[in-house]
Amino acid sequence: MGQSLSSILPKSVASDATRRITHEFFTFVLDGDVDQLNELIETLTDAELERLLHMKFPPDGDNRGTALSIAVIRGHTEVVAVLLDEGANPLEPSSAVVDNNAERVLPLLYAAAGGHLKVCRQLVTNGADVNRGRDNGETPLMLASFKGHLGIVIFLVEKGADIDLADTRGTNPLMSASINGKANVVQFLLSRGANTHQRDSTGTIFALVCAIGGGHLEVCKKLVEAGADVNQESTNGLTPLMYACTMKEATIAALLVRYGAIINLLDMDGHSALMFASKAGAPGIVRFLLRYGARAGEADNTGNIFALMCAVGGGHLEVCRELLMARADVNQVTSVGRTAVMYACALGYTDIVILLVENGANIERVTVIGTTPLMFASKAGSVDAVRYLLLMGARTDRVDDRGKTAMDFATEQGHVEIVEILRVAANQQANPNP
Repeated sequence: MGQSLSSILPKSVASDATRRITHEFFTFVLDGDVDQLNELIETLTDAELERLLHMKFPPDGDNRGTALSIAVIRGHTEVVAVLLDEGANPLEPSSAVVDNNAERVLPLLYAAAGGHLKVCRQLVTNGADVNRGRDNGETPLMLASFKGHLGIVIFLVEKGADIDLADTRGTNPLMSASINGKANVVQFLLSRGANTHQRDSTGTIFALVCAIGGGHLEVCKKLVEAGADVNQESTNGLTPLMYACTMKEATIAALLVRYGAIINLLDMDGHSALMFASKAGAPGIVRFLLRYGARAGEADNTGNIFALMCAVGGGHLEVCRELLMARADVNQVTSVGRTAVMYACALGYTDIVILLVENGANIERVTVIGTTPLMFASKAGSVDAVRYLLLMGARTDRVDDRGKTAMDFATEQGHVEIVEILRVAANQQANPNP
């Protein structure tokens, strides 16, 4: 521990004798030395024992536990039995700092977290409340479910633990087990009627989403087989399939579709599963969705986002290829007239620029203010993209609505090499036959 117990006892523990007794008592509890503990208890007055049973240790720390809690955490069943027999209260909390918040934590929560089934039985037999754990509402069942302690989960439910009781964040036992991939616990909770559709306090999380977030295929399968709605939407309209696409979980996405997930549902902003998969850079999922009828040309509510634009934005060449093979419109425009090739030029993704042009992208198309792909590439400082566009015949003399040319953009940004490339190209275009 770094320092002796006696050195951290407060001055309020007045006499040397009292300090010695306190030191020995907590040493025996920590070490699980039940024989020495019993011998010490035999020498104590009722008042001394009462003080020790209710004392929080270490006295001045952030995490301070009663002797019972300390014994519970360490799984010392014999010590727990002695302390309970001597009057330790299983409903007396310890003090703990959790996520920077000071909270009171009951012994049963520690026992459930540690997988100490026998200790759980001892505590419940002596009056522990199976539905109380700590101040934020987390229950022993939630923590046992998260940890995968099936025996404790079964015991707590048999003793009356509420399967669907949620903490202040809205997390319930089924979510806890699902997010950590504890399939056997999920199976048991479902067999006892756990609610698969219950949401957290934000309205965005439910058990199936938890399982997807952790990439737990087996848990996802158990949930959908038990009737979890594969099209359940979060408050912002996101579906399980959209989450699977975002997480690049191809096998889970296929499972969801097999169980009836609607591919072309949109969230509140008009985003589709295909857009999420394209943005995430998941060519296999994109191919799968397209095969099952995903609409490649669908734009979001702003008109500025569609699958090809999502793929370009992430620099995902193979996703772009999949979309183009599915006949996505290479010249589809946003509400301000931008195309995928303009976006690729602005981001400096020359390999994507080449792919788009090879598939028919118009390199002379302009935005609503007259900006060309060459202007985007020149402003971004993408030397390779500028060279390629010029090789494909891009004009250097085009001007936007403000009268600016590609060379003007390059000059403003200090891209000296591009300025020189454009100067040479401009001369060649002005004098094609010197």
